Amino acid sequence: AALDGFVFSTIAGEAGPWWTASHDYDRHSPFQRIVRLIHLIRDAAAVLVLLAVGMRPQEFLGLMGGSKARRLLRTDGGDAVGDRRQSVPRSVTEMLSKSGYTVLLVLNGHVFKRERRPRPVSWLMGGRQDGGADPVALEALCVIEALHEPLREFAVDGSGGMLIVDFVDARDP
Repeated sequence: AALDGFVFSTIAGEAGPWWTASHDYDRHSPFQRIVRLIHLIRDAAAVLVLLAVGMRPQEFLGLMGGSKARRLLRTDGGDAVGDRRQSVPRSVTEMLSKSGYTVLLVLNGHVFKRERRPRPVSWLMGGRQDGGADPVALEALCVIEALHEPLREFAVDGSGGMLIVDFVDARDP
């Protein structure tokens, strides 16, 4: 009942809220509405990662979930300070470029296509220089991690360690 009548606010300067209910919205239970919204946000973030990184969907679905403390690198070799996110998905590694002027963010996963066994592989997510913004792919991956982290305890057997988890609810037909 708390979700009945809920509407996203409109950001100053925008014509309307970023998301509005579809015509069949009233036919869904509050649980189904939340699941649908989570899926919409997850799918949008997944598209950003897939496009920015160039991985196949099945490789993306094979990424491990969970986060780890972030060691914020600076190009002078020290640790960066500031208001950057303090954790990243555990499949992300930061390293200095060969020149030492850029911090590279690498996504670690596995290639499945034409392989007998999954083969470890790394994709470049992007780079940043001191004081620069994190790549969009990292931000999108962090959104997915934040959405799925609390759901892992409800995950279908065997999928609890994955980045993207599926869960079953008896109330949801």
